[in-house]
Amino acid sequence: MIALCVVGAACPSRVGADGSRAPGDARGDGSVVIGGEAEDHERAVVGSAVMAAARAAGWSLAHELVTKQDAEQLIDCGDSAMPWACMPASLASRGIRRIFVFAVDKKQVDSGVPMVVLTARLITTAPQALVVRQRFCEHCADDRLIEASTELARQLLQDLAVRGGRTILDVVSTPTGAQITLDGHPIGATNATFNTSPGAHVVMVDKAGYRPETRTTIAEEGKTAAVAVTLVPSSGATPAARPGYWKGMLIVGGALAVIAGGVLIDLGTRDGPNEKYRYTGATPTGVVIGIAGAAALATGAYLLWWHRPASSAPAVGIASSGGIVAGWATAF
Repeated sequence: MIALCVVGAACPSRVGADGSRAPGDARGDGSVVIGGEAEDHERAVVGSAVMAAARAAGWSLAHELVTKQDAEQLIDCGDSAMPWACMPASLASRGIRRIFVFAVDKKQVDSGVPMVVLTARLITTAPQALVVRQRFCEHCADDRLIEASTELARQLLQDLAVRGGRTILDVVSTPTGAQITLDGHPIGATNATFNTSPGAHVVMVDKAGYRPETRTTIAEEGKTAAVAVTLVPSSGATPAARPGYWKGMLIVGGALAVIAGGVLIDLGTRDGPNEKYRYTGATPTGVVIGIAGAAALATGAYLLWWHRPASSAPAVGIASSGGIVAGWATAF
């Protein structure tokens, strides 16, 4: 079990979180401290949820509780640059090198609705690191408080894993320049490499004119998870024709037909009895081809003249700049 102390309540040094007596000096590398101005019941609910999240993450848990004095030192630590310096020597001597510190407070929004504010820190001493998140929970019954606390603890663990840089995600696509969405959050464009956290991830790759592709990958600590996608053009996408292509074809084809018709008409004039060569029927054929060419030429010229692209004027508007805000505060 995790060493747990709920500040404001009794924190006997040798009673486990489930009320049992710890046999001897069972050691572990993780602990949980819960403080704040909320009621004991709410802090206990948060503590149970955070302990469960730590167990699920594979923490080795200490039997012996954090003392009230050590817990208060961690809660009140104001050193944001070196928070691991606030780790009491008594915890370090017991092998505790990572600790969740949750402050649970109650506030009231302007509408009068009660709200629980969770301010959480995950402090590690080996390696030295700190991740901080905050969450707000309105109308926060026990089930919602458990959900918020559990998710907040998981996010802290993920943030720490990403910061460690030992789990890599490499995403490439053909063609390149496709947008990447990782677990529902946009993170960049292909081809690119990112730090991530161990576990299952859903990667979506999307580019205009192509069908979006989704892949599920398992990222392992110390390894690179590679995702390669070949995008398929969407069914409605057709190559864009060059401006004036068909108009130009009509004009050029019509002009060639008029020339060919003229040549045939000229050959037809040589059908007399004294001519060495006779071109029977050349004149009627030349007339037909010449008329068709003239019609095509006129049609192409008409389209080119009357269907000119409208001149574009610069649009004036306000564009809101977008970005990624890394979930520092989330409201329920």
